[in-house]
Amino acid sequence: MNMKPLINLFADNFTVYSKAHGYHFNVVGPDFFQYHKLFQEVYDYLYEQHDILGELIRQNKAKVPTGLKDICDLTVMDCELSDPKALDMVEDLKKDLESLVMAANALYEGCADPACETVIGDYVVGINKLRWFLESTIK
Repeated sequence: MNMKPLINLFADNFTVYSKAHGYHFNVVGPDFFQYHKLFQEVYDYLYEQHDILGELIRQNKAKVPTGLKDICDLTVMDCELSDPKALDMVEDLKKDLESLVMAANALYEGCADPACETVIGDYVVGINKLRWFLESTIK
Protein backbone atom coordinates (compact mmCIF):
# COMPACT_ATOMS: atom_id res chain seq x y z
CA MET A 1 0.00 0.00 0.00
CA ASN A 2 1.27 3.47 -0.90
CA MET A 3 1.56 5.30 2.44
CA LYS A 4 1.74 8.83 1.02
CA PRO A 5 -2.05 9.36 0.75
CA LEU A 6 -2.56 8.01 4.26
CA ILE A 7 0.20 10.20 5.68
CA ASN A 8 -1.28 13.20 3.88
CA LEU A 9 -4.73 12.40 5.32
CA PHE A 10 -3.11 12.17 8.76
CA ALA A 11 -1.67 15.67 8.26
CA ASP A 12 -4.94 17.05 6.87
CA ASN A 13 -6.91 15.53 9.75
CA PHE A 14 -4.58 17.10 12.33
CA THR A 15 -4.76 20.49 10.64
CA VAL A 16 -8.56 20.51 10.66
CA TYR A 17 -8.54 19.24 14.26
CA SER A 18 -6.34 22.17 15.25
CA LYS A 19 -8.55 24.66 13.41
CA ALA A 20 -11.74 23.28 15.00
CA HIS A 21 -10.11 23.48 18.43
CA GLY A 22 -9.07 27.08 17.79
CA TYR A 23 -12.59 27.96 16.66
CA HIS A 24 -13.96 26.27 19.79
CA PHE A 25 -11.90 28.60 21.97
CA ASN A 26 -12.43 31.78 19.97
CA VAL A 27 -16.07 31.72 18.89
CA VAL A 28 -18.17 34.57 20.29
CA GLY A 29 -21.71 35.81 19.88
CA PRO A 30 -25.27 35.16 20.96
CA ASP A 31 -25.10 31.47 19.96
CA PHE A 32 -21.71 30.95 21.59
CA PHE A 33 -22.63 27.80 23.52
CA GLN A 34 -24.15 26.05 20.48
CA TYR A 35 -21.04 26.71 18.36
CA HIS A 36 -18.63 26.03 21.20
CA LYS A 37 -20.16 22.55 21.70
CA LEU A 38 -20.42 21.87 17.94
CA PHE A 39 -16.75 22.69 17.39
CA GLN A 40 -15.86 20.48 20.35
CA GLU A 41 -17.71 17.58 18.76
CA VAL A 42 -15.73 18.12 15.56
CA TYR A 43 -12.33 18.34 17.22
CA ASP A 44 -13.02 15.43 19.58
CA TYR A 45 -13.81 13.17 16.63
CA LEU A 46 -10.81 14.35 14.61
CA TYR A 47 -8.51 13.87 17.60
CA GLU A 48 -9.70 10.29 18.04
CA GLN A 49 -9.22 9.64 14.34
CA HIS A 50 -5.74 11.14 14.44
CA ASP A 51 -4.62 8.33 16.73
CA ILE A 52 -6.34 5.67 14.60
CA LEU A 53 -4.78 6.99 11.38
CA GLY A 54 -1.35 7.20 13.03
CA GLU A 55 -1.60 3.62 14.21
CA LEU A 56 -2.60 2.45 10.73
CA ILE A 57 0.49 4.21 9.33
CA ARG A 58 2.73 2.49 11.90
CA GLN A 59 1.10 -0.91 11.31
CA ASN A 60 2.20 -0.51 7.70
CA LYS A 61 5.77 0.16 8.88
CA ALA A 62 5.83 3.80 7.84
CA LYS A 63 6.80 6.78 10.01
CA VAL A 64 4.22 9.21 11.31
CA PRO A 65 5.01 12.93 10.96
CA THR A 66 5.93 14.28 14.37
CA GLY A 67 6.34 18.04 14.11
CA LEU A 68 3.97 20.85 13.23
CA LYS A 69 6.25 21.93 10.40
CA ASP A 70 6.07 18.39 8.99
CA ILE A 71 2.28 18.45 9.29
CA CYS A 72 1.99 21.83 7.55
CA ASP A 73 4.38 20.70 4.80
CA LEU A 74 2.23 17.62 4.12
CA THR A 75 -1.27 19.08 4.36
CA VAL A 76 -3.33 20.69 1.63
CA MET A 77 -5.39 22.45 4.32
CA ASP A 78 -4.80 26.03 5.34
CA CYS A 79 -2.55 26.07 8.43
CA GLU A 80 -3.42 29.67 9.25
CA LEU A 81 -6.23 30.33 11.71
CA SER A 82 -8.11 33.54 11.03
CA ASP A 83 -10.68 35.18 13.30
CA PRO A 84 -13.95 34.93 11.36
CA LYS A 85 -17.51 35.25 12.61
CA ALA A 86 -19.18 32.12 14.01
CA LEU A 87 -21.09 31.16 10.85
CA ASP A 88 -17.96 31.70 8.76
CA MET A 89 -16.16 29.28 11.09
CA VAL A 90 -18.90 26.72 10.51
CA GLU A 91 -18.71 27.19 6.73
CA ASP A 92 -14.91 26.94 6.78
CA LEU A 93 -14.97 23.70 8.78
CA LYS A 94 -17.69 22.27 6.51
CA LYS A 95 -15.46 22.86 3.49
CA ASP A 96 -12.50 21.31 5.28
CA LEU A 97 -14.54 18.23 6.19
CA GLU A 98 -15.64 17.91 2.57
CA SER A 99 -11.97 17.94 1.58
CA LEU A 100 -11.22 15.25 4.17
CA VAL A 101 -14.00 13.07 2.76
CA MET A 102 -12.68 13.47 -0.78
CA ALA A 103 -9.15 12.54 0.31
CA ALA A 104 -10.39 9.59 2.38
CA ASN A 105 -12.57 8.31 -0.45
CA ALA A 106 -9.60 8.40 -2.83
CA LEU A 107 -7.51 6.59 -0.24
CA TYR A 108 -10.25 3.98 0.28
CA GLU A 109 -10.06 3.09 -3.41
CA GLY A 110 -6.38 2.26 -2.96
CA CYS A 111 -6.74 0.20 0.24
CA ALA A 112 -5.23 -3.22 -0.26
CA ASP A 113 -6.41 -4.82 2.97
CA PRO A 114 -9.62 -5.05 5.01
CA ALA A 115 -8.14 -3.18 7.98
CA CYS A 116 -7.48 -0.11 5.83
CA GLU A 117 -10.95 -0.33 4.30
CA THR A 118 -12.56 -0.54 7.75
CA VAL A 119 -10.59 2.36 9.22
CA ILE A 120 -11.09 4.65 6.23
CA GLY A 121 -14.72 3.61 5.73
CA ASP A 122 -15.54 4.36 9.37
CA TYR A 123 -13.63 7.63 9.10
CA VAL A 124 -15.74 8.76 6.13
CA VAL A 125 -18.99 7.87 7.92
CA GLY A 126 -17.99 9.96 10.95
CA ILE A 127 -16.75 12.92 8.92
CA ASN A 128 -19.92 12.93 6.81
CA LYS A 129 -22.03 13.02 9.97
CA LEU A 130 -20.10 16.04 11.26
CA ARG A 131 -20.31 17.71 7.84
CA TRP A 132 -24.09 17.23 7.96
CA PHE A 133 -24.21 18.85 11.43
CA LEU A 134 -22.29 21.86 10.16
CA GLU A 135 -24.30 22.12 6.95
CA SER A 136 -27.57 21.95 8.90
CA THR A 137 -26.32 24.69 11.22
CA ILE A 138 -25.68 26.99 8.25
CA LYS A 139 -29.16 26.57 6.75
